[in-house]
Amino acid sequence: MLSVIGSSLVGLGVAILYATWRAALPRHGRVIGWASIALGTGVWSWATGADRGIAIALIVLCISALCCVAVSGSIAFSTPQEKTKTQPKKNKRALGDQRSDDAGIARSQSVGWMASKRLSWLLTAGPVAALLALSTALASHQMLIWAGTLPENALVTELFLFPVLWGFLTVWSLMAQSFSGNTQTVAKKKNKAKTVQRALSAHGVLGVAIAAGLYLVCLSGTVSVFKDQLEVFEQRKEIPQVSALNGEELLKASREAIKLDPDTKHLVVYPPTQKKNTAIVGTDNRSHYADAKGRLALQKVHPWSSFLIDLHYYLNLPHSFGMIVVAIFGVLLFGMSLSGLLAHPNIVKDAFSFRRGKSSRLMHTDIHNRLSVWTMPFHLSNSLTGAMIGLASISAFAIASLNYEGDTSAVFAPVFGSEPPVDLRSAPIARMDLALLHVQENYAFTKPVLLVLHDPNTEGQYLQIFAEHPDRLIYAEKYNYNRDGEFLGTVGSADGSIGQQVGDSVYKVHFGSFGGMPVKIAYALFGICLLFIIHSGMRVYFLKRQAREKNTAGMYGAWLGIALGAPSALALTLPVSLVLPLTQAQLQLLFWLGLVLAVCFGFYRGYRSDSRAALAASPVVQQLV
Repeated sequence: MLSVIGSSLVGLGVAILYATWRAALPRHGRVIGWASIALGTGVWSWATGADRGIAIALIVLCISALCCVAVSGSIAFSTPQEKTKTQPKKNKRALGDQRSDDAGIARSQSVGWMASKRLSWLLTAGPVAALLALSTALASHQMLIWAGTLPENALVTELFLFPVLWGFLTVWSLMAQSFSGNTQTVAKKKNKAKTVQRALSAHGVLGVAIAAGLYLVCLSGTVSVFKDQLEVFEQRKEIPQVSALNGEELLKASREAIKLDPDTKHLVVYPPTQKKNTAIVGTDNRSHYADAKGRLALQKVHPWSSFLIDLHYYLNLPHSFGMIVVAIFGVLLFGMSLSGLLAHPNIVKDAFSFRRGKSSRLMHTDIHNRLSVWTMPFHLSNSLTGAMIGLASISAFAIASLNYEGDTSAVFAPVFGSEPPVDLRSAPIARMDLALLHVQENYAFTKPVLLVLHDPNTEGQYLQIFAEHPDRLIYAEKYNYNRDGEFLGTVGSADGSIGQQVGDSVYKVHFGSFGGMPVKIAYALFGICLLFIIHSGMRVYFLKRQAREKNTAGMYGAWLGIALGAPSALALTLPVSLVLPLTQAQLQLLFWLGLVLAVCFGFYRGYRSDSRAALAASPVVQQLV
């Protein structure tokens, strides 16, 4: 009931802001609108906890605003514009004016040279900005440690500062370079106009540089929101339905899994929950679905889902390198959001506006801006959390070299807990049944979602039970047990320091796994909006280039090959994997081959259309006609 009231208040606040913008209400209606949004956020926080309530209220805010944007756009685009008489322009090309041809060629060369110069500057400034950002973040980490700050708080601060400073410094360097060679123009422009123009230039350079890779990361991320559902759909045989596993059945399934993979270093169990009536028992090399009696009934096989996750995490590159590459896209997406805000000074005034009856370029610009503004919380949170996850290995290596003699596991121990000493002497499997019973009796309000047994069947084995806390953004609290099932304590993800709680919340915030299917659908909607934002931005870029130079259709065709070919290739690989027994590597090859063919076909069609247009516009052909 409280969630309905909170959503209604947030939606009402957005509706009041929209009515105020359309002048249906006086200006002080903005105060009422924002007050209603704040009140709705408070209700959500009261109902579901502060961190989770704020996140869900922001989702409701974005969806409500997108609905208002859709209404405003439909009104603007459905209202016909009054036609005005215009004087036809003289076509100098039809008259065979060679000077116009020379000017067009020179202008085309100038635009191409400027684009190459700016991209070259980005390739130089980006790594320099990364080094400066990393150095500053590490210095902040060391200063916080020396000042007596908890190590986990200092670590999370460093992980946050690194991508933020990298994105900010990259945008700042591009803005500083955009007018560096034209001091007279700078002197003539007002300060506000200079900032807007520089931000637009930086925004355009970043967009062109990362559009293709960012599109693939966002596309795969949008689909991978439904990873769990896709894995079940992809499994070709019937999955056993299990409502609960008792301790004896859990031990039986665990022993059978270890027997199939005796050299495994980890045993992983996903017990059945209210949301998912399946039990999964896995080792380092394989996973199985268990039935209600604790028997391993069906091997878990989902090559397409694994390919999808690998595409989103690593772009199908080697994992250590690919995760850093994807993290860089997150940093630059944050930089694009920052430059977009700086380039849009009238963000409140134009919150819902569409310029009716204008050119195609302005229409795509309005769509780009409106979707960007009202999905900004999603862009910022996902870009930063993704960058924090991907760049953590670089930060850990640097911090370990400074403080822990190169031991990267010691860097993350204050946040996620440390492992006990290794003792590989043989021993019976740990009493997972007693540990699970302890959680159920003493922490009944939690929901165990994952059990991880480290070094199974050894004297040093220890068990971690990951249990969700209701109404929290943390992934789970970790309850630690020895091999005899004796409780050793918790890590502190739920009630520890702010660094532990924030660090453990990054995963759920990034993947939208904190509010059930409604939040997953909302994340998928925001992901689709981001895909439209990327495409509309590239559309605006090519329309601008088309107005200034020739021969742009080939490049635009190549971009359409990515924008349309990537979803098509991704959609094609799923039914193929259901029909043919393809491996993950073969699906990767099929996807990238289809994408390359789509790009080549798009470029070829665009290039041919450019060639025909150039031939038709030539003075010789026009005289013959």
